[in-house]
Amino acid sequence: MENRAKNFVEESIHGSKVCVFSKSYDPNCQQTRAALNSFRLGPDVLSWIEIENRGDCEEIQEYLKQLTGEQRLPRVFVNGAFAGGAETMLRAKEDGTLERNLEEIGAIDHFTTWS
Repeated sequence: MENRAKNFVEESIHGSKVCVFSKSYDPNCQQTRAALNSFRLGPDVLSWIEIENRGDCEEIQEYLKQLTGEQRLPRVFVNGAFAGGAETMLRAKEDGTLERNLEEIGAIDHFTTWS
């Protein structure tokens, strides 16, 4: 595996509070995006990375498989730790744990007013 793909993944995971590796056309990724977008996330909290048009797409997915045990997307990381895929995120949104976890890490913005 190329170190470039590994470095990209690691920098991305640790570069924001919530990092998602996705493919824009994948229904599971779209559902996960909708779940996360249902919260008012603070500025620069969410890093959403669509990998399908990247030349290192396969290397990224292979490294994500090494990290998480699965190659399927989306792969969601919160505060640098693997949080799950689509099923986990959708279940967590439904039972309230996603909101609580986002609150705990200061990802939800309660203070910004939209003009």
